[in-house]
Amino acid sequence: MKKSKKWSLALVLALLLLAGGCGQEEVQEEESDESAVAVEIQRVERSSIAAESTVSGQVAAGDQESVFLALSAQFKDVYVEVGDNVTAGQTLFTVDISSTLDNIQTTKMSMASARKNYQDQSSLLSQQIQQARDQLEKTKPQLELANSQLDQANAQLAMAEKNLADTQALLAIGAASQLEVDNAGMAVDNAKMGVQNAEIAVDSVKSGMDSAQLSINNLVASQNSAREQYTLSEQNSQSTLNQLEASLKGVDSKGNVAAPISGTVISLNAFKNGFSAPGSPMATIESTTDREITASVSEALVPKIHTGDRVNVKIESANAEFQGTISDMESSANPATHLYGVTISIPAGQGAGLLAGMFAEITFFTDSQSNVVVIPTEAIQTGVDGSYVYVLDSDNIAHRVSVETGLVGDGVTEVTSGLAEGDALVTVGQFYLSEGTQARVVPHQQGD
Repeated sequence: MKKSKKWSLALVLALLLLAGGCGQEEVQEEESDESAVAVEIQRVERSSIAAESTVSGQVAAGDQESVFLALSAQFKDVYVEVGDNVTAGQTLFTVDISSTLDNIQTTKMSMASARKNYQDQSSLLSQQIQQARDQLEKTKPQLELANSQLDQANAQLAMAEKNLADTQALLAIGAASQLEVDNAGMAVDNAKMGVQNAEIAVDSVKSGMDSAQLSINNLVASQNSAREQYTLSEQNSQSTLNQLEASLKGVDSKGNVAAPISGTVISLNAFKNGFSAPGSPMATIESTTDREITASVSEALVPKIHTGDRVNVKIESANAEFQGTISDMESSANPATHLYGVTISIPAGQGAGLLAGMFAEITFFTDSQSNVVVIPTEAIQTGVDGSYVYVLDSDNIAHRVSVETGLVGDGVTEVTSGLAEGDALVTVGQFYLSEGTQARVVPHQQGD
């Protein structure tokens, strides 16, 4: 009986020792898990990345137009006040343009009368010129007849002179009398008189033709002078008419002046019964829908951005974030700041709630790469020997890997060497690791 009790006691002691050993192993395992560094990982992948540069800017009115009047006129009615919202084409005020319309009508009537007078005068001169030319044409046969008669007179003179010479020769040999010689001489004198008369007749006809041609020239000169005077008068009258009509630019036939754009009236210099001041803005309207973002950038950034590039815009005060487009870039720097102005257009539908002067954060995308290794920037650490990250092997042992980086984007960085697709990159907890550290992978915590 005593022997049986001893065996029972021995069995109990053995069981207690066995239980104690198992518990110690479980405690050791629990202590081992607790000593491993908890980390989060992600598999390295290839992706696209865009380098970014962020600057501050502000909202500005993208379209602002002033209403000018080119004439001094009295305001009959003013329908808006500063701060009113208006639509394009809405009547702002009405001015008295009756005197200007009367001047336009008078000028047009004067031009029509001058045109009629010139046409009548030109028609009369044309008739007189044609009559003088017809008369000149009729004189040409008279000149031909006078020239023919002169030719005949010269022929008769030649015959008379030959007859005189022959008669004188006969007188020398006693074949003719002195009376015959005297008669032949008288015939020569008569022939000479005939030539002289014929020449006078020719000169008379020519003189008449010259007078007719001079009359034609004078009439043509008068016609040209009338045309020049009318042209000059017409130009002066047309210039006056153009100025009068130009003074009504932006004013309809009833004297109404409309808003050129939709927006808010931010200034108004028109009041009932007052007078407009040519060259001064009578009203200024600021668009509330077509606003812009303005910013200033350094000379280092200028070569990397271009008109038409897309940018990210964030306006915290309006709880707005959208993509805009670079619409304009200044070609010279501000002499005081040495910065270059950049204007960014806001897409349709994104301007609601934006007010001029609100601060904006603009992100420019200056470079991009595709199909490259991209990892979270926070996973990269920097040491004395450069940048490095931690990756885990299949046993969750941490290894320090040196990397070379490229473009830096929005929270991500391009890795040009050191990592390969599929590597288990430590993204959270890496600051507690060293080479060979045992790690424990935990699920990604929402909100981290």
